[in-house]
Amino acid sequence: MIFKKFLNYNIDLFISLRYLFSKNKKIFNSVFINVLSVLGIMLGVASVIVTLSIMNGFKKNIVDRIFAANYHSSFLFPSKSIVDYKNFENKLSKIEDVKSFSPFIIKNGILKVKDKSFPIILKGVKEKEIETIDIKKYIKAGTFVSNTQKNSIVLGKKLLERLGLWIGDELIFISPNFEKINFPFMPSIYKFVISGIFDTGIYEFDTGFAFINLDYADYIFDMRGKVDGYGIRLKDPFKTREFLENVVKTMDLFFYIETWQDANRTLFSAIKLEKLVMGIVLFLIIIVASFGIISSLLMLSIEKTNDIGILKTIGFRKLDIIKIFLYQSSIMSIIGIILGIILSGIVIFVLRNYDFIKIPSEIYFSSRVPVEFRIIEGIFIIVITFLICTLSSIYPALKASNSSIIDAVREN
Repeated sequence: MIFKKFLNYNIDLFISLRYLFSKNKKIFNSVFINVLSVLGIMLGVASVIVTLSIMNGFKKNIVDRIFAANYHSSFLFPSKSIVDYKNFENKLSKIEDVKSFSPFIIKNGILKVKDKSFPIILKGVKEKEIETIDIKKYIKAGTFVSNTQKNSIVLGKKLLERLGLWIGDELIFISPNFEKINFPFMPSIYKFVISGIFDTGIYEFDTGFAFINLDYADYIFDMRGKVDGYGIRLKDPFKTREFLENVVKTMDLFFYIETWQDANRTLFSAIKLEKLVMGIVLFLIIIVASFGIISSLLMLSIEKTNDIGILKTIGFRKLDIIKIFLYQSSIMSIIGIILGIILSGIVIFVLRNYDFIKIPSEIYFSSRVPVEFRIIEGIFIIVITFLICTLSSIYPALKASNSSIIDAVREN
């Protein structure tokens, strides 16, 4: 009832709705053309939303895996620096953005099993390292590094598959620490027992890293109580800029600082560029769909030349005629956008809950297509689509408003 009163008051919208569902018997069925235009907008909107959601899902998946292998930020000390660690940790704990931190020693070496040798990056850490990186949820067997088990080692699953080892097996680590090597230059050799296995999905990390006890790493590499740096976990990993500003204010800069964004800048720049290009390409679908609206309105203006002349005769202005066509374009675009949102919602729901699309997990870090819909992107897509459709209707609306009464009489 209220809607009916509104239509009676807004005669332009009423006429627009009548034209929207009118049949063009002279040229073609205009309802069919309108339906095709709406379907084009629906498919365009759904394509953009689903594609960007999938790319967001892949990015989130990559970030989660990166946090399993990397700190939010790292403090790296120069090799010969002398650091008062207690004072350093006191200052570090006072920085508001810091959630947790842990020291580490990181060196290169060689793992040897029988006749097989593999280069490895050995990382000495404390037990609380598991609070600083997200590796806990990627531990597939055994346990992480313990403060009490000196000669235990935690390795990646893919490396162990190549070595042919499992939990409880032993292997040899050859240290290149020449400060502890005596004539005739025999390398230092240490025996480790495998206590844990992780599988982050990052091939380079799973095949090239190993974790051991920090104190034992100090002994192996003759660090004499020093560490190579501290790993930092932030309360919000995306606020690294604010964190760095607080570091400058709070601490003396005798170390190097690296954030996870700096370490993976090239990767995320590529993802951002790919997402931008993909978005532009998919928005072309919406632009193509808008040509359907142009065609529909142009045909309508030709068919309704007589009606437009009559409307002008009874006092309709050019602006009123333009509003009729703009209303029709808006209605078609709104219907298309709503249907596109519904379709994209169905596709996203299916991708999230049904594993019918298989992808190689060793490349994409997941066996199913990851999806993450962002409301802000959805609003942006809706606004841009509506603007494109509205702009596409301006020319047909102006052309219809310029129809003369004389042409209408001749048409009649």
